[in-house]
Order: sequence, then structure tokens, then C-alpha cells
Amino acid sequence: MFSDHYFLCLRTIQICSFFSMKLLVFNPSHDEALASNSPYYYPSKAAQLQAERFAGKRFPWAKDGDVCWTLGDAVDWDAITEIQPWGWDPLLRHQLLRAGAPERLLPSEEQIQRIRQLSSRQTVVTLLPLLRTDVAESFGEAQFCTSFEAVEHALQSWGEVVLKSPWSCSGRGVFRANGSLTEAQQGRVHRILREQGGIEVEPFYAHEQDFAMEFSYHDGQLLYEGLNVFQTTPSGQYLSNLSPELLRVSPDVLAAVRRSLQQHLPSILGADYRGPLGVDMMQQAGKVHPCVEINLRRTMGQF
Repeated sequence: MFSDHYFLCLRTIQICSFFSMKLLVFNPSHDEALASNSPYYYPSKAAQLQAERFAGKRFPWAKDGDVCWTLGDAVDWDAITEIQPWGWDPLLRHQLLRAGAPERLLPSEEQIQRIRQLSSRQTVVTLLPLLRTDVAESFGEAQFCTSFEAVEHALQSWGEVVLKSPWSCSGRGVFRANGSLTEAQQGRVHRILREQGGIEVEPFYAHEQDFAMEFSYHDGQLLYEGLNVFQTTPSGQYLSNLSPELLRVSPDVLAAVRRSLQQHLPSILGADYRGPLGVDMMQQAGKVHPCVEINLRRTMGQF
């Protein structure tokens, strides 16, 4: 039933062996699949609805010669030079293998696990202090807790906090607490610790704007692609994109953040990832939180 949830096509394309091309995949359950870490994960209703929302639409990043395809259709895999999904995860690898994709076009299971590790919020906690050191007009703290006691200590230190599961997106897996955890929240924290090995805790910031820097990463080079300003719900769920001209941050500050990311992030990613990525940020009184979230995938800013 994979084809019900993964949409890549606008048109029917006959793939000929003499014409090389890329295969594009939209798998919006990517973040959920990373959290599950199972090749047999079944996407949530929210992910299914998101996939249905973009069914039949040509992806903005598709170029001439790219194949926008629905899994389940016949493909001459010898003609495909590269597969470019929304993001790589164990479920997508498994489903592509079942569709007949050869190993030469897929990351290995070990590479998928490394991408999963790098996609964890632990990477945010590692990168954030490096960026803060470089960028004077910045703010933000975060701690990755692997025990309930560490979570309680962070609550005592910061008071009102935001707790985030290691793999989550669009506000799902994210919740707030003020000074203490309710019984239901305690159960939620224990479950995340048990199932995902840790949880990120950060102070709550009443910020003014959400935005992201978009990059592509290849051969150790982090290439800047542009800005994405967007709206979210109070719980952090994505709503819509806004004009980048609305961002109220000095160009000098943005340039400093970009340079710092280009200096530090490649040393963290190494050779274990290649492709698009986005770094979510926030703005408050002209200062920037330079690393709220790192997405090793395409982002909603490209729709």
C-alpha cells in the first residue's frame, strides 16, 4: 500500500533505458519513520493526509528529465541514475527494494542508520553552542537528557520549557511544561526516554518569527540555497510560507549565522550525508536562535 502515501508524479512517463534520469519521491512520513526505525512502519493518518494533499502536483524542485513517479508503477531501473526522496529512512529503503530498485541506487542500511543518528536533536545540542560562540546577536540553549532526573534538573533550571522527542516534525512530539510535569507529561517523558533513548529540553522562547536557512550538502561543502520564512501554530505545527522580505533580521547577522553553519556543520555531517537540508531558526528583537532544528531532508519551504 506504499503507493497510497508516496506521491511523485504529475504525468505518466515511459522510462527508456537509453535516457538517464533521477527518480523523485515525496515521503512525508519521513520523520515518523526515523523515530520508528522500522522498515515496516505504517504512516500515521496525518502523514497520509499530507501525502494526499500533494498528490498529482509537480514538485518545485523537479527539473527537466526528472521522473515524478508513484511507487508501484513499472520502472526501467537501468535508466535511473539517482533516487532523490524527501528524506531517507528505513521504511523508504525497504519499499524501494520491494519496488525493484537496485542496491546501487540506495543508501546501505548502515548509511540509513547514520542519517537517522545525525537527524536526532542531539545534533542540535552539539551544534548550537558553536554557533552561539560565533554570532554575537544570537540566543538559545538546549540540553539532551537521557534520564528522567536530567529532565527534572532542566525544569528546575529553566522553569518554562519545551520538550522535544529526538525525531519529530511540525510540532508533533513537542510539548511545553511550566516548572513541573503533569502526570500525563511524566508518562510521556518516560515513554520517549524508553523508546527513543533521550529527549531534548530547552527554555521556552516567546519569539516573533520562524524561519529557516536552506542548504545543499555535497562532498563536504555546505552550499547556501536561500531563506524560508514561515508561520506556525502555537504548538509549532507548520502552517504556511511567507515572503522572505518580511524577516526582521539584519543581513549582517544572517551572514554571520550562515558562515558559522558552513564552518561547523560539515565537520558534524562528514561523508555520511549528501543532499538538501534545512536549519530552522527563530527571531526575537532582532536576535537569532540559530539552530532550533536540523532537517536532513527537503523542507516545506520548497512547496
